[in-house]
Amino acid sequence: MVVYEKSPAPHALPRAAHLDDEAMRILQAAGAAGAVAADARVIDGMDVVNARGRRLIRARKRPGGAGWPTANLVHQPDVEAALRAGIGRYPHVEVRAGHEVVAVAGDDAGATLSVVGRGEAYAERASWVVGCDGAHSIVRAAIGARMRAPGIPFEERWLVVDVRLHSPTQLPDRLQHVADPRRPTTYVPFAGQRRRWEFRLRAGESDDHVTRPAAVAELLRPYVDPALVDIERAAVYRFAGAVATRWRRGRLLLAGDSAHVMPPFIGQGLCAGLRDAAFLGWALAMVARGDAPAALVDAYERERLPHVVAATRLSVRAGRLTGMRPAAAAARDALVAAARRSSRLAGLLDGIVEGAPRIRSAVAGAGGAWLRPLQQPWVLAPAGQRLRLDDALGPAWAVLGLGTNPRTWAGDHPAWALAGARFLRVLLPGEALHSTGPAVRDADGEFARWAAAAGRMPMVIVVRPDRYVFGVYRAGAGRRAAADFARALGLGHG
Repeated sequence: MVVYEKSPAPHALPRAAHLDDEAMRILQAAGAAGAVAADARVIDGMDVVNARGRRLIRARKRPGGAGWPTANLVHQPDVEAALRAGIGRYPHVEVRAGHEVVAVAGDDAGATLSVVGRGEAYAERASWVVGCDGAHSIVRAAIGARMRAPGIPFEERWLVVDVRLHSPTQLPDRLQHVADPRRPTTYVPFAGQRRRWEFRLRAGESDDHVTRPAAVAELLRPYVDPALVDIERAAVYRFAGAVATRWRRGRLLLAGDSAHVMPPFIGQGLCAGLRDAAFLGWALAMVARGDAPAALVDAYERERLPHVVAATRLSVRAGRLTGMRPAAAAARDALVAAARRSSRLAGLLDGIVEGAPRIRSAVAGAGGAWLRPLQQPWVLAPAGQRLRLDDALGPAWAVLGLGTNPRTWAGDHPAWALAGARFLRVLLPGEALHSTGPAVRDADGEFARWAAAAGRMPMVIVVRPDRYVFGVYRAGAGRRAAADFARALGLGHG
């Protein structure tokens, strides 16, 4: 696999600011989560406050058992650096930094890339091309797709100001959306001395004017003394919500900002791109190896598109809540103030769960019709070391047995071997190992609680490489599971 990256080094200026627990789990699979977490700030969600700083809403994402905090503020250059450093562990991946793909021509067998690198132009053939080339994607143009708003159109100009504090000052330690109709503003308290403010621009305010030091200082002054900060950057961005009309044409695919862009109000832009990569990382690999038909790649858009659309719509609604006109904002503030006089309603306002609604899985078996991540508790390896579950599973398909040997349960159906599935028995508290094969112990009783709630013992959980649950099966259902597996992946062994 070859990665063409226009920039010779990680982008030096911060952009994306937030990773949720599932995104951190994806970075864990790539071996980069530890480095990212070390420099991240963990928060429990975000606040929407009015122009006087009074809280309207406290939004938090319900923990999904992914094994990481649900909200992490990150410095994107650190994330990129961790990924670049970690990719050297994979000998089959070549990164050509400083090489820009300037044209793509797809055909039935793959695509021809026109590349410029180190001052020279050359052509390269590829069997598959994934365009992660941003909002102005040339791969999207080659596919013939266009961007459209998934619902209510949203497009606003915002000034993003990143600073470093060089003197002590008192600032909130929570992410805040300031719903001030005069100037909606977002405040992001990164770890260490980094802070960010985002200001919605008014009609007639030019990019050149608002990025001047004096103008930036005036915008910062209500929140922090400009003399106490060093400005790293001040740049105007267009916040918009749009999704590509198609994500695949032949051997060409889109991922990340080339397939979708969304306003940053719920911090899901980078998370969505990582989820794209997590799906393609296993599905496209199976197809490229010849282990599955090309039709498996069609499941990518079927599954990811509804998830992205739901997140984009939620982000647009959050942006509209904070950006109301004065009369509507006054009515909103009065309504919330009245609601807060009731402890029950106040609890609802502070218990809102951010996140996409239930999305149907495009690759699923029994009980896995809805996308549901497998919980990731801590487990104990045979030698006694304490591991996150995914580190024990490895990167492939996994078949987990609770109260049963999953290898015996699965039988000899060829579909499991074709997918390189790993079989792992999870020993519940107090359970002794009476069979051979890889096993780990449920360290804190999380699997035991899940099994008790599900009312199924023994049971087997089939898990996709991106750690969504494919299916949950009872003992004796190994043949049915193999048939579900072969059918869902188009392996021809059903």
